Amino acid sequence: MNKLYLLTGPAGVGKSTVSELIANSLEKSILIEGDDVYHLVKGGYVSPWLEGNHLNIFWKNVVSLIENSLKSGYDVVFNYIISKARAESLARYFFYAQTKFVVLLVDEETIVKRDKLRPKDSQMGERSIVLLKEALKGNYDTESVLYTTDLTEQETFEEIIKNDRFILTPKPLDYIGKIVDVKIDRPLASKHPKHDIFYTINYGYIPNTISGDGEELDAYVLGEYMPLETFKGKVIAVIHRTDDDDDKLIVCSEDKNFNDDEIRALTNFQERFFNSVIIR
Repeated sequence: MNKLYLLTGPAGVGKSTVSELIANSLEKSILIEGDDVYHLVKGGYVSPWLEGNHLNIFWKNVVSLIENSLKSGYDVVFNYIISKARAESLARYFFYAQTKFVVLLVDEETIVKRDKLRPKDSQMGERSIVLLKEALKGNYDTESVLYTTDLTEQETFEEIIKNDRFILTPKPLDYIGKIVDVKIDRPLASKHPKHDIFYTINYGYIPNTISGDGEELDAYVLGEYMPLETFKGKVIAVIHRTDDDDDKLIVCSEDKNFNDDEIRALTNFQERFFNSVIIR
């Protein structure tokens, strides 16, 4: 089984150095620096924390790079600012690899000292403190957090390599039975933005997730007969497209249910163009 290492944390915690140590220790590995991927955009560049950023194409590129590398037999080390939800989605999508998710943190005094050691044009100044405070509010699981204030980079590397507490083990279909919030971007009776299709049910996505196409995970909302903007409901099944990397969740209110034939009939307006299986 190939390995996927996801390292996150604010600037100054040693993500890049530790990532390189991990990658160099593996027999076949590819190191993906998130900042390098984000800076592939030249014309129209917008900083990732500003409105109008290009995080959408960034995550598409990241998913493609990780997928191509894993399927070619390489272990992957990726570092960037990664939310808990994003890490879980990546681990879920790349279920065929062992994923370790590590959140590197330090105290404020240490991050200020480390920031001053960076090249002048790379120093974050006060923003390093802001990013640290944001990371501390990130609702990360204790198992994922590694405080490196009193650790050398070599000790940090060894802890990540040896400690199994960082392993994320979501099942590929573990949304089934879960309650999710759906953002409806194609409500009932709306027209597809590119094709001559009208939506006969509400259709949207689950924010802060990722699917095979690099976008958020899509969802059909069944049993609601008015156009919606948002919906909270239970996932009862997954439509797994066998000819397209873009699974669809089937969501309805907790007091309702739909069998496979009903799901097929209700989603046929769009799913008729693809080969798929319904998984429960």
